[in-house]
Amino acid sequence: MLGVLVFSLSSGYASGGSEPPTYAPVTSWHDGRQTRGLWLDPTREAEFPTRGGGTVQPKEAPRSATQSAQAQRSPLFFDNPALNGTPRALPGGVLIELKVPTETETARLQLESDGLTPVRAIVGNRIWLVASPPGLPALELANRLQQGGHYASVQPNWWQPRIPK
Repeated sequence: MLGVLVFSLSSGYASGGSEPPTYAPVTSWHDGRQTRGLWLDPTREAEFPTRGGGTVQPKEAPRSATQSAQAQRSPLFFDNPALNGTPRALPGGVLIELKVPTETETARLQLESDGLTPVRAIVGNRIWLVASPPGLPALELANRLQQGGHYASVQPNWWQPRIPK
């Protein structure tokens, strides 16, 4: 399991009020054929350990110089301007749905010919995880590939915290 920590980059609201500020969407992503807005929380980020074991519950923590230099970081995103609800982050990777299912080696060659690094097939040989850096580069790659129209669907490999039932 991938563990994640959520770090606070600053404390309190800039306005001094008790209500969180609202922000315009900073970017968007493609969820199938639908384009969805994303709001970035400028005060927090997610840190993904590059190695290690169990799941770590996300938590607020002050940013410090002792954070692991090997950890990968992503901005924290929300689906609404109030920056509440379930956060999202980008640990790296992009999910690509091929237009036609194909043999494993053929799919790998197709992805590699497009300059991508296949990591593994997720669903049969139709949906693949390809490598990308964490954070905004993953989002930019997913959007660029989706807009190119070469694939049935492309979206970032989103991380969301598990919510116990």
